Amino acid sequence: MLEAAGARQRSEQRARLKTAEWQVKTICSFIGAQAPVDVGKHGGRNPLVEMAASIDIFGARSPEEQELDRIRGPAVAARVEDDPRFGKVAADPEQGVEASNSSGSYEAFMAMMGGPPPVPGR
Repeated sequence: MLEAAGARQRSEQRARLKTAEWQVKTICSFIGAQAPVDVGKHGGRNPLVEMAASIDIFGARSPEEQELDRIRGPAVAARVEDDPRFGKVAADPEQGVEASNSSGSYEAFMAMMGGPPPVPGR
């Protein structure tokens, strides 16, 4: 009995997900069809509509997407903020790294608020 209830819940969840997928595909297809695209460059097809049609909520990957994933390699970080390649460098004037580059500096705060750029040599 519990197994049947679990199967029913999974079936209902899958149906809700497929409904959401259909809604997203419909909206994206409409937007893609409205976009000015030179279909002559794409073999008479609108690539935006084709991409919308390829949306799959369960993550099936096309051969092209699989090839792109292979080329890209493994993910470095889930968010750009967590990517170690783009981290702030600590201020070390002896090594030539100015304090304006360090997080928490006055210059970084002013730049974030749209203030004037720092004056060179200060």
